[in-house]
Amino acid sequence: MIDYKIIAKPELITTRRIVANEIIEIDKQMEEIERDYCYLSPDHNDIYWDDDKAEECYLNLGKTKKYLKKSLETLNHKMAIFN
Repeated sequence: MIDYKIIAKPELITTRRIVANEIIEIDKQMEEIERDYCYLSPDHNDIYWDDDKAEECYLNLGKTKKYLKKSLETLNHKMAIFN
């Protein structure tokens, strides 16, 4: 019988670390895009983008971050099961 606890745990830890680092990098990229291309309207009620491609990139990064966070939750759950 294979002891899955021993096999899976190091791989999960490494994968979890990679996913967590990717989330941090996406946050940094999103902040850069916000700083360079996102502006408030003069009355501070609306946000507008200086570049449509930057807005699309920002939204795609947001979606990717959402999926990575969901993956991180799953990895944390699996690690809890193995412990």
